[in-house]
Amino acid sequence: ERARAGAGKMFSTGTYWLSAPPMAAALATLDAIAADDCKVLRHMQAMGKKLMTGLEETARAAGFSCSLSGPPAMPMLTFDGEKPFQRPQGEKWCALMAERGFWLHPHHNWYITASHSEQDVE
Repeated sequence: ERARAGAGKMFSTGTYWLSAPPMAAALATLDAIAADDCKVLRHMQAMGKKLMTGLEETARAAGFSCSLSGPPAMPMLTFDGEKPFQRPQGEKWCALMAERGFWLHPHHNWYITASHSEQDVE
């Protein structure tokens, strides 16, 4: 009871937090992934590795110095020399990619999904 007033002033949000339905959905998703021997996870990892390798090779060939980080299914590209939230090259590059129909974020990891194909990554 002593903590009730303080706890009542707190706010928390997130995709799978604080509610039974999203947690049940997450658990059902994990069961479905496991039932297929994690095939979808291996696909997402493979597509992420392909994307990261391709981006790194393309950047190098174009004379850009960049780094790719994160797990393959959640990659992120940063241009060397830029600081967090001060990424003019990254912002410009993401804007140019958006003009071509690719949504990428200059300050946050991206997400490879089960629907991404080799053709998408190429």
